Order: sequence, then structure tokens, then C-alpha cells
Amino acid sequence: MREIIGLILYLLAAQMIIAQPELRKNLALPQYQIFLKQPVQKITSVTFNDSAMTPLKFRLEKNRQQIILEGYQRGRTLTIHTINEYGEPEEIFQTPCYIDPIPPS
Repeated sequence: MREIIGLILYLLAAQMIIAQPELRKNLALPQYQIFLKQPVQKITSVTFNDSAMTPLKFRLEKNRQQIILEGYQRGRTLTIHTINEYGEPEEIFQTPCYIDPIPPS
């Protein structure tokens, strides 16, 4: 009997989260940001600085100096491959102390 009641409560809670978008937004993974010293033309890749060079989802903002990261794991170093403002490829290593969390809105 307890299992049935537990299952019903679980299903009700899941339905509430699905029905209320603001709850889903709060449960989303936190986003992080990096501010570059110089604007860039484009970012070709952002990867964790590990042996597998695991790729990371990112978005370059319109000011071309701010990168928004999705799925960043706190405390890890990143490698960012860019095309700088002069059209030359550039590799940037970013340590965790310069990767800031974005507060939820």
C-alpha cells in the first residue's frame, strides 16, 4: 500500500513540474560566463582541458567578448579556440577562477 501511495505522490509531483514552466526553469543546469580581454570574430570550439578534449555548448554574445557556457562543470579548466579580431586563429586557456556563474533570473 505504501508503494502505491508513494508512486501516486511521485507522479503528482512530476506532473506539477511539467505543468509549471517556471519550476522547470529553476531546475535547469546553471549557466556560466567568461569575459575575454579582446573581442573575437568567432569561436570555433570550447572544450574541457582533459585528455578527451570533451566539447562544451557555448554561445558568443553580441559584444563578442562574453561567452555563455552550458553544461560547464565547476572547477575545470577550458580551452577556447577562437578567430581573433585580426582573422588569426588563437587558443585561450581559461582557468576556473575566471569562469563566473550567471545568477538565475
